[in-house]
Amino acid sequence: MQYPLALFLMALLPVVIWLARRKALPAPAGELAAIITLTLLGNAVVCGALANPHDRYGARVVWLAGLAIILALAQARATRLGAPAKRV
Repeated sequence: MQYPLALFLMALLPVVIWLARRKALPAPAGELAAIITLTLLGNAVVCGALANPHDRYGARVVWLAGLAIILALAQARATRLGAPAKRV
């Protein structure tokens, strides 16, 4: 269950970047998705080149993809609903 979900979330990161570039999502969501994509790719290169490849190395950072997707959805929802009223 975790492996297909992780692959799905990593596949959604370029979609978030693309939507942010088209102004469908706020820019910070796209920037976070881009940084996490580079982090995942860098982790794969370093761990694959310097150590024996094991799933546990990628599992340490793959949760960031889910975090980026959740935050992008939350930002999109907040933008669509409008900013909350300020308390006095």
